[in-house]
Amino acid sequence: MECLTEPITISYSGSQVTIESFQLRSLGAVITIAEGSDVGQFLDAVAVMKDGTEIPMIIGDSSNRTIRRAADSPIDLDLVACVRLPDGTELPVPPA
Repeated sequence: MECLTEPITISYSGSQVTIESFQLRSLGAVITIAEGSDVGQFLDAVAVMKDGTEIPMIIGDSSNRTIRRAADSPIDLDLVACVRLPDGTELPVPPA
């Protein structure tokens, strides 16, 4: 499921990254960053569940502008409250 309706720019670790797409999936996320963004390969995220549980999405790979992150455990998309990015930005999750 797509969590963005338009690109956003975040700042963290002294760099800026423009995220064009953030697709949350049951086993992690696929993130597309804008050309020219800094250090997108270090872009980690956390799925915050409605009960407060957090599921990190840290391990993965990147190729060009696409970043793939695997979740530490499967994510029940019906129970996700939001996705938290490294700078503290919280992306709302549309109904599954």
